[in-house]
Amino acid sequence: MTTIKDLAKMANVSVATVSRVINKSGYVSPELTRRVGQAIAESGYQVNALARSLKTAKTHTIGLIIADISNPFFTSVIRGVEDIAYKHGYNLILCNTDENLEKEKLYLQVLRGKMVDGLIISPAVTKSEGIRELLRRHPNVVFMDRKVEEPEVICARVDNVKGTKMAIDYLLQLGHKDIAIISGPLNVTSGVERYQGYVAALKEAGLEPRLQHTKIGNFRQESGYKLAQELLDLERRPSALFVANNVMTIGALLAIRERGLSIPDDISVVGFDDMDWAVLANPPLTTVAQPTYEMGVKAMELLIRQMHKEKIDQKEILLSPELRVRESCKKIS
Repeated sequence: MTTIKDLAKMANVSVATVSRVINKSGYVSPELTRRVGQAIAESGYQVNALARSLKTAKTHTIGLIIADISNPFFTSVIRGVEDIAYKHGYNLILCNTDENLEKEKLYLQVLRGKMVDGLIISPAVTKSEGIRELLRRHPNVVFMDRKVEEPEVICARVDNVKGTKMAIDYLLQLGHKDIAIISGPLNVTSGVERYQGYVAALKEAGLEPRLQHTKIGNFRQESGYKLAQELLDLERRPSALFVANNVMTIGALLAIRERGLSIPDDISVVGFDDMDWAVLANPPLTTVAQPTYEMGVKAMELLIRQMHKEKIDQKEILLSPELRVRESCKKIS
């Protein structure tokens, strides 16, 4: 195994010069830097990242914990995080909790053991002793997509209430009054806030939400399918359906198709999240689009500022959603 002493001999320089080149600390002339670089290339020398991290107390790694790696929403978010991390010389360790609190606790322990410089988390729930312990122990934590009920946390997410109200207001403008919702779980902010947006939009229109039109899912396809079936079984079927995430929307569309119903002739549908497949649906689906890539970028930028001990006055970045109207809703009298 090649050592720093070997490199110094090959480049005909001192060990201190090799160390300065490798660690990018202190001045080294261009010629000596070239000679050390050539020796590294010829020898295949690899920097011992663990030894360096023990010396500098920095690993140049970021822990990224997401709630559901199978959800395409997170693909674009992760790309935004990774692009900014790479730009600033950081590597990512990606963990997937599957919306499972026990897995979240496990990965928090793993990442602490890995001595990551910072963490970005899409938490499984809004309240967690594991998260509280993390915030007490680790100075560099940013929440993404969802936040927790802890003071002074830093977060980048979309305005869920605004996005849902846009969708429900659109359906109301089309004449719909019997509007049902398949909501996400009410123990995460993205779930509860989308439900709150639904309730607020109806009440502002002088309508009371109907209990039979409110279904609480878990952001998974199976729950979208099962709960859509329950709504379609009602004696007074809703004229419109709002589904609170893209994966549950797939389940709801399958249930509607199995019943032989036509969208939008028999029921209008709006989904939260705009995935590539939305334009390929039959008919193309009206959706609330989130700026997913920007969310990942903002979260990583906040974490970098936090790690650099910069003052962060705006601790929560609330991104604006966009209603993308296509052909899945119809006007009724």
